[in-house]
Amino acid sequence: MPHGGAGHGRLLHASLSCTMDLYVAGSFAYAGDRPSPYIALWHEPTLSIERVEPSVAGALQSDPNPFLESVRVRFSVPTPGPVSIVVHDATGREVATIFRGVAEAGESIVEWSPSPHLSSGLYFCRLRTETGDIVEKMVRF
Repeated sequence: MPHGGAGHGRLLHASLSCTMDLYVAGSFAYAGDRPSPYIALWHEPTLSIERVEPSVAGALQSDPNPFLESVRVRFSVPTPGPVSIVVHDATGREVATIFRGVAEAGESIVEWSPSPHLSSGLYFCRLRTETGDIVEKMVRF
């Protein structure tokens, strides 16, 4: 979409609400195109629809992604304030808090080196600010 078009610069988070178990399955590729099956189960999932202005919530990016031993998490917030960056596994279980504190306005970088015992798979990195959340998918080899 060209700059200035309708909806430009906005994120729309999807919504899902049901009263039964949700199974998500797929085949994802590792480096070298080796297939790897994943199945995830959520009990009574509930997510909400929320329109978030990036200038309000901030920005989040991980590099490299996929990663093996460590990953740099780059985030920015428009104003100083309390920030947390938490990593969850595909089941929603919290596996690490990689930053919790007051962040200055602008861009910051945090490096995360998870335990070698943390399994390969899909993880979600959540930036939480006073004005909203942003989630980035990360894959560990």
